[in-house]
Amino acid sequence: MFQNISGQVDTDDKKEENYIKDKLEYIIRKLFTKQNIILYILTFMISKVTLGQTMAPFALAIFAACCSNKIPAGIVYIMTLLRNRNRFWK
Repeated sequence: MFQNISGQVDTDDKKEENYIKDKLEYIIRKLFTKQNIILYILTFMISKVTLGQTMAPFALAIFAACCSNKIPAGIVYIMTLLRNRNRFWK
């Protein structure tokens, strides 16, 4: 009886590992679709546009639009930070 329990635990662990692997693969596919990659590139380019020396309103607008339309906003936020870091943090 104990042998059956230990054997079943191994198969459950493998199923759980496969589930986690499939879930991670699904998330990565969803983050890097063609439409999202184009959005990330546009965000990176538009975040350079500023008003004066202190504000980047177009980058904020793209980030707000991503949040309201259920587009993954984390990468958009990172791209905006990377571009603005060179401009404002000297």
